[in-house]
Amino acid sequence: MALPSGGDASSYPVFVSARRYNSAYPDAAIPDGVDVRNTLRSYTCAGAGLDDDLRLTGAKYTLDFLPGGAPEPDGPDRVGTVIATRWGNTPYVVLAEQVSLRRAWDAITRRWPAELSAAAEALRPLTTSRSSEPSAGSPASPTDSRQDVTGAGPGLR
Repeated sequence: MALPSGGDASSYPVFVSARRYNSAYPDAAIPDGVDVRNTLRSYTCAGAGLDDDLRLTGAKYTLDFLPGGAPEPDGPDRVGTVIATRWGNTPYVVLAEQVSLRRAWDAITRRWPAELSAAAEALRPLTTSRSSEPSAGSPASPTDSRQDVTGAGPGLR
């Protein structure tokens, strides 16, 4: 399923717990253990983190490629989800879903983004090339009838 093409912060689903994210994305789940999460190949912008210019929190984020981290150059590709996390911690911001993780990694490392909006822009061609219809087993669209389960407002789950 393609995410909206706008750069508006409300276009990206945000989850306030791994449990809620994993419930929505069981095929691209965040690993339970910190040790496992820390071994996943992720994008950190040379260890500096990406500035949050989407939600304007002032926090630094990393990009996680789920499931299993970004594919190694000689490893198999997978279809999954790219999320921004605060170094593995909440909130979890979904930037792209149902995309080739190798193509997503290549798009990110070609541009070397330092802000979340630039990362989202790099991933946009991958998300807009997919059908806007949910595939079997994929989570519902951020604009669907799911209710805000956090009480924190639109876009938060």
